Amino acid sequence: MHGVDNSTIREDDIQNWQLLNGERSGDRTIVTIQRALDTCDDRDVAFNQSLILLVWDLGENHFIPTQLTVEGRAPVYFWDTREYSLDNVRDLQSWRITRNFRIPPRHTSYWCTIHKRNAFMSSKQHIVSMKAYFRDDVSMKFIHHQLLYRCTAPPGIEPSTIFERFLNHPGEECYLKDDIQLPSTLCREVVHTYGVGGEGAILPYHMGLPVGETQNEYYMFESHYDNPEMRSDVEVEHGVDFQSTPNLRPLDSGIFFVGHGILGTFVMPPQTSSFEVVGQCSSKCTSKMLPPTGVEIHIVSLHAHLSARRMRLRHFRGNQELPWILTNDNYHFDLQKGRVLVEPVTILPGDHLVLHCDYDNTWKNGSVSTVAGFSTRDEMCTAFLTVNQRLPYTYCTSEYPVEDTMSRFGIRNMTWDLELHQRVVHSAVNPSIVGLTLPEVVGNFSNWSQAEKNELERRQIFSEHTAACPNVRVFGPLAYTGVKLQELTFNILQIPFLPQANPTRSLLVTPGTFFRTSVQVILLVVHLNPVSSQRFGVSGLNNRFTYKNRHREVLDSKTGYAVEWDVNRNSKSIVFNISTRAAGNGYVAFGLSKNGQLEGADVVLCGIDNTGRPYIYDTTGSGRNRLNRDSTQKWRVLSAQTTQGRMQMSISRDLDTCDDRDLIINNDLIHVIWGQGNGTSFQSQFVPQGNMPIYLFDPESSPNSSGLQNWRISRRFRVPPRHTSYWCSITKGPSLSTKHHISAFGAYLPNELARRHVHHQLVYRCTAPPGMDPVQLFEQFTNHPGEECYLNDNHVLPTVFCREIIHMWAVGGRPTQLPEEVGIPIGLGPNEYFLYETHYDNPDVRTDLEIESGVDFQYSPQIRRDEGMIIFNGYSVFGGFAVPPQSSDFQIAGHCSPECSRNMLSEVGSVDIIGVTLHAHISSRKLRLHHFRGNREMPWIMNDDNYDFNYQQIRYLPNPVTILPGDQLTTRCSYDTTWKNGSTVSGFSTRDEMCMSFLFINKRIPYIFCTSEYPTEQLMAMFGIRNMTWEVNSHERIITASDFPQHIGLKFSDVVNRVNWTPQQKTELEREQLYGNHSAACPNLNALAQMAVQVIIAQQAAAASGQTSGGPNPSNALSGLNTISTPGATSTASYPVQAVAYRAPTCQRLRSPWEIQTAQRNQVDLRRGNIGRYPYVPAPISGGFFSKPRHNHLFFYPSTNQRIRKGY
Repeated sequence: MHGVDNSTIREDDIQNWQLLNGERSGDRTIVTIQRALDTCDDRDVAFNQSLILLVWDLGENHFIPTQLTVEGRAPVYFWDTREYSLDNVRDLQSWRITRNFRIPPRHTSYWCTIHKRNAFMSSKQHIVSMKAYFRDDVSMKFIHHQLLYRCTAPPGIEPSTIFERFLNHPGEECYLKDDIQLPSTLCREVVHTYGVGGEGAILPYHMGLPVGETQNEYYMFESHYDNPEMRSDVEVEHGVDFQSTPNLRPLDSGIFFVGHGILGTFVMPPQTSSFEVVGQCSSKCTSKMLPPTGVEIHIVSLHAHLSARRMRLRHFRGNQELPWILTNDNYHFDLQKGRVLVEPVTILPGDHLVLHCDYDNTWKNGSVSTVAGFSTRDEMCTAFLTVNQRLPYTYCTSEYPVEDTMSRFGIRNMTWDLELHQRVVHSAVNPSIVGLTLPEVVGNFSNWSQAEKNELERRQIFSEHTAACPNVRVFGPLAYTGVKLQELTFNILQIPFLPQANPTRSLLVTPGTFFRTSVQVILLVVHLNPVSSQRFGVSGLNNRFTYKNRHREVLDSKTGYAVEWDVNRNSKSIVFNISTRAAGNGYVAFGLSKNGQLEGADVVLCGIDNTGRPYIYDTTGSGRNRLNRDSTQKWRVLSAQTTQGRMQMSISRDLDTCDDRDLIINNDLIHVIWGQGNGTSFQSQFVPQGNMPIYLFDPESSPNSSGLQNWRISRRFRVPPRHTSYWCSITKGPSLSTKHHISAFGAYLPNELARRHVHHQLVYRCTAPPGMDPVQLFEQFTNHPGEECYLNDNHVLPTVFCREIIHMWAVGGRPTQLPEEVGIPIGLGPNEYFLYETHYDNPDVRTDLEIESGVDFQYSPQIRRDEGMIIFNGYSVFGGFAVPPQSSDFQIAGHCSPECSRNMLSEVGSVDIIGVTLHAHISSRKLRLHHFRGNREMPWIMNDDNYDFNYQQIRYLPNPVTILPGDQLTTRCSYDTTWKNGSTVSGFSTRDEMCMSFLFINKRIPYIFCTSEYPTEQLMAMFGIRNMTWEVNSHERIITASDFPQHIGLKFSDVVNRVNWTPQQKTELEREQLYGNHSAACPNLNALAQMAVQVIIAQQAAAASGQTSGGPNPSNALSGLNTISTPGATSTASYPVQAVAYRAPTCQRLRSPWEIQTAQRNQVDLRRGNIGRYPYVPAPISGGFFSKPRHNHLFFYPSTNQRIRKGY
């Protein structure tokens, strides 16, 4: 549909929009729609760099309306896709420059003050981020723009002798003033710009604005206050927030502006719907301003006032026009956002820039004209450019000669009036206009026919302009010392006129006719019947939590090989932007692999050939060093260029190409492999230069330390000479008088030794029970060296009171930042204590291993909406399971039962899972977190078919998953033990296995885990074991009683090894452990703590009466050597095989009748997706795994009264 007028809509003849999916849940409606960027339909708005104004309305009826009232609108730049972040910026320092000011009672004020940098810097730093600061909405309402300039003293003069005395000066009008006191001519280097609606800026990774070059550094702060009602009571507070780092980047960046000179004159007649003005940066100026290699423009801020409708920054080189740098055919005064260019534009000496602005002043009354000026109701035409080099220039502009304007209207002399901020006529051919402002003169000049308007427009565009680009290092000191300057590098120029279109632009129009196009409005009406929980298609986006979705990794620091990627879930495609140091006419290689190996990897070779055209080869890896070209090309080249020694390629591919040779891009871990070489022809021999594991679908979560305080828990520890140690110690938290929120954390592993031997870390909050003093309970242990966390009969630490997990890290995990709505509370009391658990892996049993490790937390007093914590689900840590040797896909599952979830969520109602860390050991290959509700399986919460032990990253969910009371969570793991000799059993060692999911939830509940395990007694009976205990040095279960005496003293894994495993026996064991009834545990921590308190009270009473000298620590019952199954199991759990299974979306391709019949025949075996085989009904195990001797075999069925459970 399209809009006809302000309230009428009409259905289009051709439907160009597609409805992909939609959902109504509760009181919310979510739809996903799609349309081509340019439909070639005159009634449709083309999606490009221009601002798009979204409009919307809501209705209750099903029929298509013809009358519509716009309920709301929002301006959006759809084309702006490049973003930079501070995720990997270290040692950020935040500082602010502010002003408190009572605005003068006049329409317009430009006010300037001098400020001193208030942040201490011992050496030069780089500003990497800046953002306007406003105390309140009133401050924001009255500020039109603000600029900050660096003040530089002339050579040989100490800055403080010039600027210090002005720090207490109240400030003054910046421009229209004859008695300026501030040394503003020395303050000309722009370091910050803001226009209405601006969002701040983060600079590209390779450049920063320099700061801290001198001990005393001064700035001039210019603000435009707009006070249309001329109020005298408006007080504002505003300024600029900066973030800088001492880690200098390769380049010093700078800002300058181009366009029509600010003090220049242009006029436009009243009631003109489209009137163009231009400002230019001449080729002579760029030849003088720019270094021989030129500069790159990275950010552009277009700036004009209320009448502006369209702006375009054009780029000329010689007699050719290059692609426009930026265009906005829908300029909006209230959204003057700095636009980050998707690809930086290089400006060379001798290039010519032209800024076009088109205005519509029909909104003004009657004969009111529009002129160039400072007021919001007057106009400007400027563009601020952030470039990758620091230049001694503030501006490069031009202006239509003011003398021509005065002559056109019979004006002999005019001057500025400060109160009006307008030019007032003092002498004229016609005395009747003396005393009038320039807008009044223009408005009353004539009836302004269209021909007269066109002639004035043509003259102001195409006539010779006066150009200016003064060097501030020369101009400033000269002006400050009183030298009279008549001309400052001014020259005359005309706009380039190119009658033929540039081949790189299909719609290039000559100047003067650029904006002669109509503006269309499209209205999309989507109806969903008001049926509760109606859904079709895939689920929509969830906006309850805030994430970033732009990604970037530097793969090779030597060559600067970097990749950015962006996933488009609507088009089901992904774009990779690759940048690396170019090697002549070389190629870049980029590939996707399941495991980092070339075999089976989807690899693309791309580059630019000798004719300047891009090429691309879609290949599949074979062996260790060979590529085979695919018969069909699934990769696409979007753009390719080589600039300043760097090759930049933008390539794209569908997430699922329906090609078995291509890797499906989904939630699974992907290893990115890369390389580069010489030549432009296909290279069949290729050896990857590196690989990096990446979750391409995950939102970014790297920490931003701006404004945060740091707290580190650390320990220096000599690791015991045994394979595995779990070590616990108690530490005190930071001293805080009020509650704070942790928003980011990461492992502190200062060297390779720590990174090699620390397997995982957990931090628990310690909470004293009601009536007990935390200082008395925990303080005595802060200097204690620590102890084994679990397999310990002589516990000293009160670990039973330290059970709330606030941090979890495992091998390969990166620092991470929580969503903006969630924080982890600390400072809940004046004295707060934490338990720090570390798993040390010492496979060589070294005696000299001394390791420093810890956790870095970042927190602030800013309290977020939700308070989170971590719980874990899966197979119980103490529970036993066995994986036979040489098993390639053996599965285990652990459950959080419906009964447990009901108990756990009874008080809070529900929780949202916002992040998941899948955790298993080195034999694990696939992990999945299932979600069941009633008799239906919901979409998987997390899935990774390419699990990598060395990259266990917390993964935040783009769409948090709500868990309700009665839901079941099941963590399923698949193991491959063909890499090792012998069996694999559950346990603490890295060489044993686990199957767990650590869940980051948005509420605090008194539970730490919700797990299950196959009953230990039944597992033991299968192998004829009557009893076993843990041995701390090996961290393995040791058989102490058995039906087979020769097994006593063996490890459990050795007993499993002694079975002569047949394929049928492996299948029977897998079925039983996977689908058999489990014991489920989800103990309430408050209840456990109260039980421990009762034990302590009893021990104290016994000691006081002299009956005993003490007793075991209450923690013993939870983690002693005899704990071979999880304490506190209160219910049962099992795999809900009768639930309707969730089927992940797959590629829809044509299938032959034979394939369809085969699929139907095998449907019974496809119960649970692609993680492995899932028997529909498990066969019961009829006896133990050791056979009775027929030919003097060693083993026979164990004699046991334990009945093995049959069936389900």
